[in-house]
Parts: sequence; C-alpha cells; structure tokens
Amino acid sequence: MNRRDDVWELIHLINRKMESANASGDLRTVLASGDLPEVLQLDAILAEGNADIDVSLTAVAQHLLARLRWHRSRLVPEGQGHADYDAALALFELPFILGLDDIPNPMLPTLAERVVPMAASFQQGASETKSPAEIESALILSRQIVTHLDPDHPFRPGMTANLGLLLLLRFENGGSAEDLDQSIELLETALARAVDQREAILSTLVQALRHRLAATADPADLDRVIECCEAGGAVASADDNAAVKWLSSLGDSLLNRFERAGAESDLDRAIDVMRRTLDADRARLLDPVAVKYDLAYALSRRFDRTQSATDLTEAINVATSAVEAADSDHVFRAPTQHLLDAMQRANDSLRSTP
Repeated sequence: MNRRDDVWELIHLINRKMESANASGDLRTVLASGDLPEVLQLDAILAEGNADIDVSLTAVAQHLLARLRWHRSRLVPEGQGHADYDAALALFELPFILGLDDIPNPMLPTLAERVVPMAASFQQGASETKSPAEIESALILSRQIVTHLDPDHPFRPGMTANLGLLLLLRFENGGSAEDLDQSIELLETALARAVDQREAILSTLVQALRHRLAATADPADLDRVIECCEAGGAVASADDNAAVKWLSSLGDSLLNRFERAGAESDLDRAIDVMRRTLDADRARLLDPVAVKYDLAYALSRRFDRTQSATDLTEAINVATSAVEAADSDHVFRAPTQHLLDAMQRANDSLRSTP
C-alpha cells in the first residue's frame, strides 16, 4: 500500500468514527478529548510531502482535518479556542483555492482575503501560458474570492476585474459568447467601484468590447469603446507613453464609427486625434507607418466628401512619408502605396479641372 492509499484509508476511518460518535451522541466528547490517533497519522503523512499524494487528495484530507478543528473550536467558551480556529483556517486554504464546498460560512470572507495573492499569481500564469487548465484553475479561485469577499472590501474591485479578465481569456481560447458578456459585465462593475487600476481595467474592457463588436456590430459597444478610450486618455494624461496608445485607439474607433454611421463630426475628430497621435509619439511606441496610413486614409475620406484640396495635399504628404519609411515587406506598404496612387490621380484630376 502506497501513501496515497494510506491517506484514503485514514480519511475513511476518521469519517466512520465521526459518524458513529455523532449517531451515539458522543461527538462532543470525542472532539473535546483531543485528536484521534488516525488524525495524528494523517497529519504526519501530509507533512511528509510525499509525491504519491497529489494536490486534490491533499485538499480533501485537509478539508476533513479543518472541519474537525473548526468544530472543536466551537466547543469552548467564546473568546477561547483560537488555536483550533487558526489551524482550521490554515487547513481550509487549499480546499478553498480548489473550490471545495462545505466550508463554514463565517470563515469564507477571511479565506477570500487570505488567498488574494495566490489569485494574482494564478491570473499571471494563465495570462502568460493561455493554458485552458490554468485559466480554469484561476477562474475557480477568482470566482470564489469575488463571491465571498465583503461587499465593501478594498480588494473587491480588483478581484472583480481579475475575474473579468480570466473570462475574456477563456473566450479568446474557444470560450462562449456568454463568457464574453459576463466578462464585460464584471469589468464594468469593477470600473464603477475602482479607485486605482482604472487604466488597466479600461484597457481590458476595450479589448472585450471590441471582441463583441466584431461578432455583433452593436453600435452601443462601439460608443462604449470610444467612451473608454477617452477615459483612458484622461487617466493616463500624466504618462505620455500610455496617453499615446489611448489616442491611437480613440482615433481608430472614431474612424470606425464614421465608416459605420457616417457622422462627419466623427471623421473630423478622428483626423484631429490621429494628427495628435503622430505628434505625441516621440518614443515611437506605435508603428508610424500604420498611423500615417490611417491618417492619410481618413483625410482621403474627408476629401471624397468635401473635395478640399488642403485635405488632399496633406493626405498625399502623409502617405508619401509612410511609403518612404516602410520596409519593402511592411504589411502597410502596399495598401499605403495604393492609397497614394489613388490620391495622386485625384490630385491630377483636380488640377486639370477648369
């Protein structure tokens, strides 16, 4: 018999003794008399850290030991029994992390707070690996924490955002539209309550909204993306690098809404924001060829509507700069050259018009 079998055997023995004591009315006496020999043996085996005993079995065993100490802590007068209560709390951590049920309700808020650092580690690992198993483990823990943290706990907005991010990760790895909807709802809730981390929450929310926009083309989602980009830029105003990224995202979103709805005010704003993006990107965080292509395209679209020679000249200059800066295999070189050729033909036509 290996150590795994020993653990299962001890779990069954302890459960049978507790059931028998409860049935005979002796449970209180048994608990108050100290640890059973089988409990001491189980404690000792778990302390060995044997490779035969996986984390799931360890959680089951610790859950049983924790419940015994929890019950014993309640047999003594109020204000006593701290050692058993603290031992139970420590033993319940792993079962809580793995989502096991039947943990005493009074302990749940404290457990939720205690494992927040573990949840952050789980989330980071899931974000890096995109492993379905790691995403699920992180989801279970984050959901546990969000469910049981006190409503006004300062960690709650961050953990709600963490859960929203994990649901987005699951959606991006073959998850359902329901995952995406829940992610957006949680991120909106977190944003409404957050004091800090607002920019990070806004960034994740924009990512999720764009996924849903691509699937449903709901104008309300695009409106919300634009609002979030404006808010993100305001939050990041003290950080030039972050502000540039929000400007770029805002310009693209305004142009997108113009293409969908045709509002000239969106096109005007998009052009203004794209100009500001180019001017502000001193650290070259963005791809200048892509930004210049977007600006040249937006200017060409306004020229189509207004026949403004000023817009056309600027569009040609911006596109020419982009083509000159682009490597031969750059993804935007060919479309920018195509756009430039079209605008030069339009310029020739404009000049030849009496």
